[in-house]
Amino acid sequence: MDELGQLAAQVAGALEKTPGTQYVTNPVRLPSSDLRVGIDREKALLLGIPTVEIDRTVRLGLAGLIIFTVVEKGKVDERLAAIDSSCADCRQAMRMIV
Repeated sequence: MDELGQLAAQVAGALEKTPGTQYVTNPVRLPSSDLRVGIDREKALLLGIPTVEIDRTVRLGLAGLIIFTVVEKGKVDERLAAIDSSCADCRQAMRMIV
């Protein structure tokens, strides 16, 4: 998987440098896991919590989320928000979620 990530980054970099290309995305830029989280949709509905927000919260806790992208002089820079892994309270909160 490391080799695939490196190759994908090279291809994305080459595409970003190609005049006229826009919105180049690299789906393997962030590490993925085989973790599947089951959401009790009925309970979420009763509590008024959109399932997409549950998904985002779990993603933030496990891998981080891209919160914005800066494009400057043809270079794309994505900013990732993540929970500090050294934060004991954060780790405890994530254990309660998953």
